[in-house]
Amino acid sequence: MSLSGDINGEVALVSYNTNLVVATVLAVKTTPGNVYGYHVINNAATACYLQIFNAASGSVTLGTTIPNISIGVGGAAATVAQTAALMSAIPMHNFSTAISIAGTTTQRGSTGCGTGLDVNIFYK
Repeated sequence: MSLSGDINGEVALVSYNTNLVVATVLAVKTTPGNVYGYHVINNAATACYLQIFNAASGSVTLGTTIPNISIGVGGAAATVAQTAALMSAIPMHNFSTAISIAGTTTQRGSTGCGTGLDVNIFYK
């Protein structure tokens, strides 16, 4: 789901959020854009990685297509979820094609996490 709005006539950042990030590539934005931040929660017992691609979701092959950004989030300890977060006033990364994401058990892998990552991507 995406949420957006205007602030003083300017387009505010859009927030894409889902708790279904597994080994299925999801389209965050189907046109070029900039990522300004993320918030990722991992409820799985083992570490998971959020892979972010500069490609349309249909053109990504997990385990073959190299992600532009890969964010590791440790496994939950004693039912305490682990979190990774970063926000920036300037773009963290420019995506010239599209913004797509997937959640896997390794940095460039194709196996999905046991539990879907809970992800917010802030983009424009």
